Formats: sequence, C-alpha cells, structure tokens
Amino acid sequence: MLQYVAEGKILKITAGILFYWLSRKKETQHIAHKADRIEIRELQLYAGQKEAEPGVLYLLPGEGKSLLFCCGKKTSITKEHIRNKKEGISLLKINTGPKEDAQDLLLREWNNLLKMANGMLEKILSQEDVADVMESAQGLLAEPFVLVDRDMQLLYGPASLAREMTESLGEGYSSEIIEELLMSKDFHNVAAQKEPFYYYMKITDQHSYCCNILVDDIYYARLVVNTKKGETRLESGAEQITEYLGEMIVRMIRSGALRLHQGQNDRRHVLLGQIADGMRPEKDEIRKAFGHPSSEGRYQVLCLEPFKAVGWETQMETTLPVMMRKLEQTWPESVAATSGKQILWLIRHQAMDKAKDTYAFFQKLLILLRENVFRAGVSSFFSDITAIPDAFDQASSALWIGSGKEESYWFFRFDDYRLDYMLASLRGNKMDQKLLLHPAVTMLAEYDRAHEGSLSETLKTFIEKKQNVTQAAEALFVHRTTLFRRLNQIRELTGIDLEDQRECLTLQLSYYLLEENKQ
Repeated sequence: MLQYVAEGKILKITAGILFYWLSRKKETQHIAHKADRIEIRELQLYAGQKEAEPGVLYLLPGEGKSLLFCCGKKTSITKEHIRNKKEGISLLKINTGPKEDAQDLLLREWNNLLKMANGMLEKILSQEDVADVMESAQGLLAEPFVLVDRDMQLLYGPASLAREMTESLGEGYSSEIIEELLMSKDFHNVAAQKEPFYYYMKITDQHSYCCNILVDDIYYARLVVNTKKGETRLESGAEQITEYLGEMIVRMIRSGALRLHQGQNDRRHVLLGQIADGMRPEKDEIRKAFGHPSSEGRYQVLCLEPFKAVGWETQMETTLPVMMRKLEQTWPESVAATSGKQILWLIRHQAMDKAKDTYAFFQKLLILLRENVFRAGVSSFFSDITAIPDAFDQASSALWIGSGKEESYWFFRFDDYRLDYMLASLRGNKMDQKLLLHPAVTMLAEYDRAHEGSLSETLKTFIEKKQNVTQAAEALFVHRTTLFRRLNQIRELTGIDLEDQRECLTLQLSYYLLEENKQ
C-alpha cells in the first residue's frame, strides 16, 4: 500500500503526475492517457488478475522494460488488453536498468515526489517568501513558468527564462509583449476564464498553459507555464501540477503570504477607490490619507475610460490595472484607482508656468490616451485636497458631456463644458458650488484680497452692463480710461476673452451663484 499524510492540501498524486515525474528521471513512453487524472491510492504487482480496480497502480515488470497502468473504473483486464492499450486506461512504458528493480524504483520516486510536494507545502504554511515557494515548485515542474499579477508586473520568473527572452527578442521584449497583449482581443477574453486554458503568444511563437488566479471570483494574477518549443501542449501531469500550484497561490493570497497590488492597498488608493465608487469621505479622512500638501502646486482629477469605438468590449480586469500603472509611472506624483469601467486619477502639478506647462501636460496626456485607446474628462485645477470628490464629479461630467458632443476628441476639460454643466445641474446640484465658478472669478477675488484691488467688482459690473463700457464706468464711478486699464489687467491675469459671449455668460452665472451662496 502507498500511504501518505500531511497537513494542509497535499498534492494528490495521480497517474498523470506520477508518469510525468518518472519521465523526468528515466526514459519512458506515455502511451495511453484516459485515466491520467485518477488519484493513485495503492501499488500492486500485476500477476494475471482478471479485474483492475480504480485508483490502483499496477506494475507489470519486464526484462529492461516495465509497464505501469491504472484504470478509471473497475474493469476486466488481461496482458493482451494492456499491450493493446485498452480503452479507459493510462499506460506508461518505463526503461529500467538490467539490475534495477522496477518496484524499488517506483517506491523511491514516489517518496521523492511526495518529499518535494510536502516541502513546498511547508513553505506555504510557514508563509515563506513567494520566491522561495516558486523555487520549490520548479522542482515539480520541468517547464519554465512565470507568475504575473493583474497589472502585468512579474511576481516570479526564473532568471534563465529572462535571459532566453532577451537573447531572442532583445532588451525591450517586456514592453513589446505587454503592448501585444493589450491589443489582443483573445487575451482580454480569457481573463474571465475560471478553468485553465492554452494561449498562443505570437511575438514569442510560444504556446502556454495558463491558470487565472481568482479569489472570490476576482482576478488577481495568472500563472503561465510554457510548453516545450515546437509543442502545443504540456504533458497531462504537468497540467495537473500547474493547477495545483494555482490553488496554492490562492492559498497564499488568502493567508496574506502573497500580497498583490500592494500600491492599490495603501490608504490613498483605497480612499480614491471609495470616491470613484460614489462615496464622499470626510475631509479629515482625505487630509490624513494625503498628508499636508505643500502650498505650491495644484491638483487635477481625471476620469478615464476605454474608448467605446475600439470594436470590441475591453476586458476591464486586465486593461484598467495596466493603464493605472502607466499613469503612475509616467507621472510619479499621481494616484489612480478604478471603479467599474473607469479610472479616477489624481495628479499633482508642481508650481508651473501656467500656459506653457499646462500645454505640455495635455500634449503628453493626449499621446498616452491615443496609444492606449482611452478618453478622459479633466477637472479644473484646485489647491484644496479635500475637493477630490467634487473634482471627480467635474471630470466624470466633462467626460459624459464632452463625449456626447465631440465623438472624435480624446479628452474633455470641465472648464470647456462648465456652462453646459451649469445649465444641466443648477437645480438640485450636490457639488460644492464654489467649484462651478469660472476660475477667473476666484482668481480675481484672491488677487483683490492680496492687493486691496477692485478687479473682481470691475469684471462683475462690466458683465452685468452687457460689456457696455460707458454704463460700466458710470456704475463704478471711474473714468473710461481707468476701466480700460482694469479690463486689460483682468485679461492679462486670467486670459479670458471678453468678446466671447459664452465665456461672458459663464462669468455671469458664476457671479449669480456667488451671490446665491452669500445669501
């Protein structure tokens, strides 16, 4: 009898796994596969028994060559049946040395396989580093394998595989592979699969056996095992070991031994995720998450989503995390989180030359959006970090309004659609109405406070008098020349176009809202 006991979920040794293990130690020929997934409970010498029991591995010794077989169910059997590969059996032909006892070889390798599997399980139960666990798994799997998280970041991969990829594809192979996967419909489709599957990678001309790592039906990572060059499938035992390793990775995630998306679990990412889901955290909670930001620099929130005209439904579990990683790598002082099919992205701009640096930022953003087939709504600039929820409302509203008006645009600034938003949401609006004000209104008010000026009142009066210079000057009790000088100063400070009727209407509504708030 073959017996084994271990704590945790031990590897169930099946005919396929044992045959695969033996093939790595001796010259073998796996002839029949019908019972490869039957767990082996007992070893018996075949001595002419008329019936074979399921779960029993039978050994038929021979001169220099022995046969191992098992059945999926109770069945009648003869030596002729065995040699002719009777339907329903798994059969392995194994070469043994002239003085080597086949039964001793089988028991020794059985124990070696158990020792290897138990060693890996002990490391998992001891919550050892994932790299150490994967090194143990390499003792079970002859084929190279990698573990990649949902952000397409490599969690584990043997150095030998990296060297091989570099030699065949060059130093930039990693980004090239990611780009091919992002544009592959098949790749996105398989992200939702719960069962293992084979995937063909064109750039590497490589077939792989893949297991999606799902915890409570949430996609976390993927275990990818490469087939041998020129082959399209793994041996049955290798498939089963891959599946077992996938189960062990899930166990490590549940126990906390393997932490994926560490950046997405910090306080800032969690809080942004809550805001993206529609929650409005307390202001103190936002301040604690982001600390006490410097007085220099400004913030913006962007709402991104895949372009709907790409021709096929994008698989969010893979595309969004990759895009988040790109955003945070391209702009290190930024944080991104997802909700549904959207990304909430908070970016902090350092003190900048407003016109020059703002233009450069949007040019860079445009390239990123086009390359990754995303669209974005962009909030106004703001300096109070607690305004993130309202800024996200701005960004998502700009995306919604803008994409309905301009189908070919890649991004939509709330500042360009403020009037549209005002008209749609003046009644029952939940956003802090200060964020609805034209930036020039706030800017001039702050300037007046700092310089004891009256530019804000000048602009307000000029707009109320329908841009009539004479009437505005009379209302302000100033000379026309003084009014012209103030208006030129307002243009230089804010960049507004007082000849643009839509902008003047936005200013008028802003002052109206300002008066309403005072009341």
